[in-house]
Amino acid sequence: MFARLKLLMAVVFALTACDTKTNPDEYKIPNDNEEALVSSDKYKILSDDSLGNIKRSVDVLLKERITENELKAIAQKIHGDCTTYERTFIVYYLPGMKIGAGAWATTHFDPNLKVQIFGFLPDEVEAVAMDSLESTSVIGVWLDESVGAAKYILFLRDEKYFIDREFKDGSRKKFEVTPADISEDKSKFLVPNSNYNEYYQILPNGNMGIFDDDGLIVVLIRQ
Repeated sequence: MFARLKLLMAVVFALTACDTKTNPDEYKIPNDNEEALVSSDKYKILSDDSLGNIKRSVDVLLKERITENELKAIAQKIHGDCTTYERTFIVYYLPGMKIGAGAWATTHFDPNLKVQIFGFLPDEVEAVAMDSLESTSVIGVWLDESVGAAKYILFLRDEKYFIDREFKDGSRKKFEVTPADISEDKSKFLVPNSNYNEYYQILPNGNMGIFDDDGLIVVLIRQ
């Protein structure tokens, strides 16, 4: 009897549960202006997993930085497509970010919506300035778009290399780095006296990775 009951419950759940393998390209662009914020040209679902009807976990790749209102609209769209689950956890990444190594933002329905944006919003990126780096040779600027959101500026001053790290709250830290290669093609910079052999590596696509003894920590997006 219990076996039949379990089988019946499984069939009912299968009929009522959401299809977590939906192709994001199948999303239609709604006619409503507000719903148009979540058209598929703004994002792509990378993974959509579930644990029974208790939890749904979704990884989303955004095409570019968006506003908080746009993020909420996308969250409501993804959540609204499948309301079977008690809790839905949605994690957002920007192009170039490593999945699982820090998110740009999260929108968790636990069960009510909670929005957290760790990286930079579009207007915050436009406000990035380098006024404190006069008389220097700036090599590049990168952004950490994850929980430790910060701007990294690699520059040369008096034949020495430095990284100026400025956080979203305005606090900053400047420290010297040493090229690991003495050739002209300098792409790896060591952090002197680092307990975990931390170093910065400019990647082939122009982004910068921060590494230590355990491997890649986070990928910084080039500006």
